[in-house]
This record gives sequence, structure tokens and C-alpha cells, in this order.
Amino acid sequence: QSWACWAMKCAAECHEKLGHFAEAEEWWKNIVERYDDQKYQLYFFYLRTGRGDVARARELIEKGDDHHLLIPLRVKEGHPEQAVVIYKNMLDNIRQDTVYLASWVMLAALADDAGHTSLRNEALQLAVQGNPGVSPEQHRYQLLAKTMQGALARGEQSPFTAEELKWLGPGLAHDGEFGFYAAHFVRLHGDANKAKELFAQAFTLTPPLQASGVDGMLGTIWSQAVGQPRASVQIDSTLHLNVPPLPEQSDGDLLQFISDRAELFYAAAGLSLLLLVIRLRSMRSHQQKSAA
Repeated sequence: QSWACWAMKCAAECHEKLGHFAEAEEWWKNIVERYDDQKYQLYFFYLRTGRGDVARARELIEKGDDHHLLIPLRVKEGHPEQAVVIYKNMLDNIRQDTVYLASWVMLAALADDAGHTSLRNEALQLAVQGNPGVSPEQHRYQLLAKTMQGALARGEQSPFTAEELKWLGPGLAHDGEFGFYAAHFVRLHGDANKAKELFAQAFTLTPPLQASGVDGMLGTIWSQAVGQPRASVQIDSTLHLNVPPLPEQSDGDLLQFISDRAELFYAAAGLSLLLLVIRLRSMRSHQQKSAA
């Protein structure tokens, strides 16, 4: 009755898992009608189940403001080159030191799908180069990009070796999105059976109902394309990344960075201590009143 997004998602997912697709569809429709940032959910439901008014769901995404969601849509429709342009333009407008390494891997995967090898190689190199501003868990994507480079150095039809898959083991065991990119690479470079195996493993970590972001939609689309020929697309060979270089940091910049955050830390610690003192005094006053 509250029409809360999380509550409706729960109802939709329960009905979908039970095979009550008509009821699930109604809940997904309720969600996309009320929440602008959830416009993709109905399309993704139709994508998972192979049923429903796909054209109407597609229209909801096209009319939305989130161009990010157009990426899986273009890939699904057999236009990976258009998805590449959309995502490349998005990354060109972001400071390089704030871009997740997974984003470069995603661009490389899209470019690889479109046959745009030069752009793919540029994106992989940026992921390998790393980024001091990203969280430690992003470093697994640095290793994935480096492993992709090693496989490509042997030839375009060279999937990962058993040794390379061993290196990637921790990422494959804990990160479904990471697994989608690894499986997609293997699919494109010559080993459909291993790709199916890696996709299946990735979906155990990020089940289809939970894989509802762009990475998840791409994973679903790519997994459905295993064993199918690539779409024939026309590549714009002039397309290259146009990201600004990482700013050079002097020791003074680094010290200032640490100093700024130290001030915030001490301020937060001081506030926490003040709140604790107030809380203790309140408890003592309450105890004294109770004793009286």
C-alpha cells in the first residue's frame, strides 16, 4: 500500500521466481510508472523472461534522461558500435582520476564486441595504468585488463589459459560483474564452452534478478549470445579516447590532501566525543532521578 520501491521489487521478484509472470509484470509496471530511475526494470524483466511488450519497455528507456541505460539497449539490438560511442562520450567528460577501473574494462568490452580493437586497447591500457583515487577492490579490474592484454598479445583468437584463469580466481569467486567481463572476453576470443561456464559462475554470485544494473544487463545479453556470430557493424576508425591526463601531484599536494582529511577526521572525532559525553550525562541524570 505504500508503493515503496523496495517493497514492490520484493513482490515482483517473488512472483517472478514462482513463475507468476503476469503478476510480476504488473509489479514491474508499477515500479517504472512511479520511479524515474527504475525505467529499465520492465525491459530487463522482458529480457530475462522472453515475454512482454518489449517495444513499450524500450520506449520508456529511450524517453528517459539516463543515457547510461541506452548502452545495453543498443547492444541487445545489435548495435554495439553505438553503445561504444555513448559510453566513450560519457567517460570523455569525467576526470580520469575519478573513473573506476571497471569503467575502462567495460568500455574495452563494448569496443571488443564492436570489433573496435584500437579503442579496446586504449581502454585496457588505462585500466592497467591504474588510478590512485580508486578503492582497493577496483585493483582486480587492473589485473583483469592486464590478463586480457596478455591473451591478446598471443592473437585475437586466444582466450585465457588455465594459468590466467587461476590468476583471476579471486575476482571470479567474489564478483559477478567481474565474471561477466571475463566470460564475455572468452566468448569473443574463441572458447564458447568456457564462456558458458564462466557466465554460469558469475550468475551464482549475481543472480539474474539481482543483476539489474548496466553491468548485469550486459552480462545477461552477452550470456544469451554465446555461440552466436557477432553482429556485422561499421566501425568509426577515428574514434579515440579524449580523456584528460591524470594531474601530477607533488609531495606538497599529497601532504595537503592528508592534512585536509585529518582536519575532517578530528572534527568528526570531536563531535562523536561530545555526543558521548552528553549521552552519559543524560543516563546519569536519569539514574539519579530513578534512585530518588
